[in-house]
Amino acid sequence: MKSDNGIDAGFTGGGYMSPPVVHPERPGTVFAAGAEVPPPFWFTREQGAKAYFYRSDDGGRTWRKLLGQGVPAEGLRPAPRSAVIDPSDPDTVLFGLTDGSVWETRDGGESFHVVAKGLPGWISGLCVAYPSAASSGGVESQSTNGSAAPATNGVEVGQEYEITISNEIDNPFIGPNGVTRIGDADVRIPHARVGQKYRVRVLALGINQFTQRTEATIQTVSGPN
Repeated sequence: MKSDNGIDAGFTGGGYMSPPVVHPERPGTVFAAGAEVPPPFWFTREQGAKAYFYRSDDGGRTWRKLLGQGVPAEGLRPAPRSAVIDPSDPDTVLFGLTDGSVWETRDGGESFHVVAKGLPGWISGLCVAYPSAASSGGVESQSTNGSAAPATNGVEVGQEYEITISNEIDNPFIGPNGVTRIGDADVRIPHARVGQKYRVRVLALGINQFTQRTEATIQTVSGPN
């Protein structure tokens, strides 16, 4: 990425960019996170992904690297995988990273802090969930781009479930992901194998921007068994 006084014309080079999210009240304001190191080298180079958070105020034509309080000047070792804006407070933005941490800004990117860490696997989808909106046996959730997702039957945020891995999907960077479902929601656990049993807690529900399916962000309570 080439920069002039903190303003980047765009995300260039061989790095990686998380899906951008747009401020619902100011459409020209966009947030994203980018890794200056490309994916194959995230885990082999000393500096890791060398990731930063970015903001654009002109619809994505130029970007400003956010180097405020809480962000190391040398960048973050884990890579960004997802982002979401809180629709009830659009200056609050959360980013999910490959080390299982979630970073948050509440002031539009002027400062950041870690709100969760050590979650299992890559945080590849985030949502802002409202458990109190449950109706008809489901939970009203938010998709990763802030739009409303359908109520999801058979799964509730905050509840624990016993699951059995039913399938495996290969990931070229971290190996196989074990997958199964809780109700109508997909669940993924890195390195899990078919037949293994886990007890998990559902942290959030959202729409995966790649599959367009409901996906649960979970925390492993116990397992594999």
